[in-house]
Order: sequence, then C-alpha cells, then structure tokens
Amino acid sequence: MKKLLMIPLGGLGEIGRNSTIWEYENQIVVVDAGLKFPGEGDWGVDYLIPDFSYLKNKKVLAVILTHSHEDHVGALAYLLREVKAPIYGTPLTLGLAEHRLKEQGIDADLIYLKPEENLNIGPFHFEFAQVSHSIPDGVGYALNTSHGLIVHSGDFKIDNTPVDGQYTDLARFTEWGKRGVNFFMSDSTNADEPGQVKSEKIVGKNLDSIFSTCKGLVVVTTFASNVHRVNQVAEYARKNGRKVAVDGRAMHITIETARKLGYLKSVNDVFISMEGVSRHPRNKVVVLTTGSQGEPMSVLRRIASREYKKLQLEKGDFVIISADPIPGNERSVNSIINTLMWQGVEVFHSEALGVHTSGHAKQEELKLLLSLVKPKYFMPVHGEERHLVSHARLAEEMLIHPQRILLLRSGDKLEIIDGKIRVVANLSLDNIYVDGLGVGDLKEVVLHERSILAREGVVVVGIRLSDRGNELLKDPEVKALGLLYEKSSEEILADLKNYIKDIVASRIPSKREWEKMISQFFFDRLMRKPYVVVLLFNGEKNYEPPRSRAET
Repeated sequence: MKKLLMIPLGGLGEIGRNSTIWEYENQIVVVDAGLKFPGEGDWGVDYLIPDFSYLKNKKVLAVILTHSHEDHVGALAYLLREVKAPIYGTPLTLGLAEHRLKEQGIDADLIYLKPEENLNIGPFHFEFAQVSHSIPDGVGYALNTSHGLIVHSGDFKIDNTPVDGQYTDLARFTEWGKRGVNFFMSDSTNADEPGQVKSEKIVGKNLDSIFSTCKGLVVVTTFASNVHRVNQVAEYARKNGRKVAVDGRAMHITIETARKLGYLKSVNDVFISMEGVSRHPRNKVVVLTTGSQGEPMSVLRRIASREYKKLQLEKGDFVIISADPIPGNERSVNSIINTLMWQGVEVFHSEALGVHTSGHAKQEELKLLLSLVKPKYFMPVHGEERHLVSHARLAEEMLIHPQRILLLRSGDKLEIIDGKIRVVANLSLDNIYVDGLGVGDLKEVVLHERSILAREGVVVVGIRLSDRGNELLKDPEVKALGLLYEKSSEEILADLKNYIKDIVASRIPSKREWEKMISQFFFDRLMRKPYVVVLLFNGEKNYEPPRSRAET
C-alpha cells in the first residue's frame, strides 16, 4: 500500500513558523507558510522562516492557507521563490496575502475558497470547516485518504457570541467524528490555560466603557491583522462620538483590505487621517496603531519615547494595549508600559483587564473538540513544548491511549500507512533567518558573535612590526568599544600595550594566539571576554589579514 507522509516544517516547540507538508506518490500540498518573530537570542534578526529546502525539485501541487496571521502566511513569498503552485484560501486570507506578495514583487495564482467547500487536488481530497479565531475567514480541514480520515483544527476558539457571526462549525467536526477520524491535529497555543476563552464581544463592552470615561485622547494598539478588534474600536468610538485616526503601515493595509471585502462596511465614516486629529477635541479622538509587541520602530514605541511628531500624549490620556505579548516580547512591552505610566498616561493591557481576548482555545474548548472528533491518533500542534505536553495530557484525560498521542519536533517525517502512524526520520531543519535583505545567509555562529558584542563589547588592536617581524615599529593601537568608559580606561589600556611589548620581546605569536592572549588579559583584569580583533602589520603592508571567529 502506498504511504502518506506528513512533515511539519515549523510550529512544534515554538510559536510561529507554522507550515505542514502532505506528500503522497511524490506529490505535495503545503498547508500554511508562516514566520516566527525573533526571540531574545536572535540579535538583529527581523524574523525566522521555515526551511523549505525539502521542497526543491519536488512536485508541489498547491499551497493552502488556513488564515492570514503572520505565523501562518508571513513566509509565503519565500516559499514561492522555491516552488510554483496555486494558492488556495478564503477571501480575507488571500486579500491580505496578496498585499504581502506584491510588496515583494511576486505574482501568484490566487484561488478563493468558501469555508464549506471541498477541494480535490491531484490525489488529495480536502474538506474545510469554518472556525472562530481572532481574524475572520479562518478554517480547519479534513484530508480524506485511503489510510483514514485526517483532521486539523486550524487556529480556533469556541466563541458563542462572535462579533462577525463566524462560529466554529462544531457540526462539521461532529460529522467528521461520526465518520471515524484516524488522526487529529489540534491547536495547542492555550493548552496550559484552564477554562474557556472570553468572547470578543466582552472586549467591545470594555472598550465602550473606556471610551466613555476617558476625558482625554485614547490610543489603541493591537495586531494589525485583528480585524475584529479594529471593527470594535471603530464601532465603539463612533458610539461615544469619537473619530478614529490610523497610523502604522500594516494597520492601513489591513483596514484597506477589510473595507474592500466588506468587513468594515458599517464603520467607514468614523475614520480620519492623522493630520485631522488636531481639528478635533482630544476627548473626541481614538488613535489606532501598531506596536502591541513593543517593536523598536513602531508608532507606540515612538509615542512613548516622545519621538512621534504627529502626536504627544498628555496626563489623563489613555493607552490600550489590546494584545498579549508574544513569548520573548514581554520585556519590551513592559518597558513601554512603564514609560507611559511615568508620564501620567493611564495604561490598560492584557486579558485580565478585559481589553484583550485570545483567538486560541483553552482547555475546556480543546476537550470539547476532542470529544466531538474522537480520533484514534492525536497530535498537538502549534505551540511551545509546555503547550504540546499540556495538550497531550488533556488527550489522555479524554481516554486517548498514550501510545497513540504523538509529540513531534519540527522536521519529523510521519508515515501513515494502512491506518498506522509512525515517525520514520527527521529532516534536521536549519534555522532560516531573514535579516534585512539577507535570507538564509545568517548562521548561528554570527548570532553568537553578535551576542558577544552585545554582552562584552569589542576590542580592536593594531600591531605594527618590523619587516622581519621581530620588533615593534610603534606602540600598539587599541580601540575598545562597549567594554570600558574611555576616561577610566587609560590605565588598563596602557597595561595592555606594555603586555603586548613584553610578548614581542620574547616571541611573535600568530594572529589567533594574539586574540586568545588579549581576550585572556581582559578576563584576568575585568572578568570579561570581549570580542577581540587583532590587525597585524609588517612594515607598511598587512601580512596577515584579519579573520572572524567564524573562520577559526
């Protein structure tokens, strides 16, 4: 019997980079192509994307997008540089994806789906189910195979009062469960959170209350893609006689696309330009912008640091951070909150204060979906290790046998044959970093060097020797950056120069030996190990060019 392969390229043991390969008879469908935002150790990196190298020279029939959040579609342009295939998705998903692709100069064949549609692509037979999430038009899916029915929840929550009327289609999941589900993959992002996610409508009521009580200007920041939140901000601003000014490029794109597709039809009249803010009383304006993750160049960051020319906050103004920080961004977000509150600005943030609710199901919702789908095999997806393990434990509570609960790593190759499932290999995926215009040219060794520069500083030493290389022609030149305050460093740098002279008097080390000895010098004196670069000169010419640590 022919085998079906499933390979997760990301999304396991991490938040983001969600992308899954389905392969049958050497034909492939890719579901999602997401990015991951950098963590604390990713110095200077813009974001990370999946390693798509497995797909080179393979027959990729299609790419299916489950929804338009960055962690599911943000790497689509990079995928399409590797493969040529049509893109399937719901209207808002493709509308936002199209903007991203055009920005990178990529034309794609975009094919619109309805949530209730079935889709046949080569040997693959997909069915879809509408799911409620923090953005409209999300879907889960089922894959009909000769090895049994496979179901993926997509990113979902169970909201009984969704603001857009898009419920999670529990009837569809129930119907799949009645047909018999061999393998179920389910969103684990909130699997360690008890209870159930609050409805988006509760957030709207709290926004209404804040807009009505604030005597000054209100700034709201949220994920640009959160169309539900954008719509509620506009709706309750208008109810309270406020206009909404928008800034932030991603926010403008989302609003433009949502308007075009009819998602903001009833509130179009409330929007004004940032230039129009000064023409309205402060208590009649809401500014909607980006920066909920504390991004360095975001509008909210610039407002907090008083570097934003279009607007200055005053004591009595309110800021609403209507999003939870992605893991790794907590410190950056907290620094903005501290800065704003020190200025006398009232700050509302987090789900606990009622200005945000998650788009991902918590434990009771996860258990409900498990009870409807009733799978033989279960695999938690989309989350860090703690989320995956918590979801696996929930599955055990729902009486799924532990031996049929699969905890995988990204890159694990899962073989499904004759209804049985097993891991047969691992692809050993690389971390692909996007850094400026560079894609994949940044390696871990460079990040390690950047971490040293950030923590310890850099010392550059120029040593000029005679033509024979056995004596100094002039005093060593030393430049220390990020290591010592210049005025207090004279004594130690003088000691370093004498240390170098003493060494030259007895022997001439190689460049690498010089770097090790000078690094040890600073460690002995300061308990620090800066990044050391030694430039050796012989007479008037360089006789040993500088090398990076990566070359050694």
